[in-house]
Amino acid sequence: MKSGPFIDLVADTLGVERGTTRVVARSLREAGWLTTGPRGRNAPDMTSVDASRLIIALMTGATPARALAQFEVFRCLRLVGDAPLDAALKRRLPARSSHTIEDVLVLLLEAVISGPQAFTTDSGEPGIVGFLLQVNETAQSALVMIGRDKFNFVNTSGPARSRTSDAGHGIQTTRSITYLELEIIAQSLDRQPQKRARTNVSQDAGGAADAK
Repeated sequence: MKSGPFIDLVADTLGVERGTTRVVARSLREAGWLTTGPRGRNAPDMTSVDASRLIIALMTGATPARALAQFEVFRCLRLVGDAPLDAALKRRLPARSSHTIEDVLVLLLEAVISGPQAFTTDSGEPGIVGFLLQVNETAQSALVMIGRDKFNFVNTSGPARSRTSDAGHGIQTTRSITYLELEIIAQSLDRQPQKRARTNVSQDAGGAADAK
């Protein structure tokens, strides 16, 4: 799907005003985070990377003026804890010790395109049941639930308060996206991986700055 219709579809799916979503998308595009190209019939199709980045930017809850800065923080939230990733997802993740919420969301979108069977675990049980993504604006953290497994993502490079859930401290602003909403977005994407010129090549913690 081309960028214009795609941006409106994401807005409608997540319940965000179209005008707000277009401003946020333009900020991401101008900063080099979204696929760009000619307009009209020759415009490039949006990819799972584009979708992941726009979803993250909108789910931070930031105003359009702050959305870019907040996105650049939240896309780097890293997986912590001992919960094992769904086997089908783990095999497709880059080989590194710590994965970002963007890494995982991209693969979730691509797995949804492939069908629910992509989430089958080693034991043969469907791992997609009960999928939920929550982003906590206050604590700068995210939670992905796949079946019974919970995966926590935190800001490992921010101030100490951002490395915890801050549970019970102040007002928590949390936004969620369900499997059904993710499926609506995923089904609109370019399904030919070879056309995906932009890929997530984020570095391990302490490494070089993330490439765009």
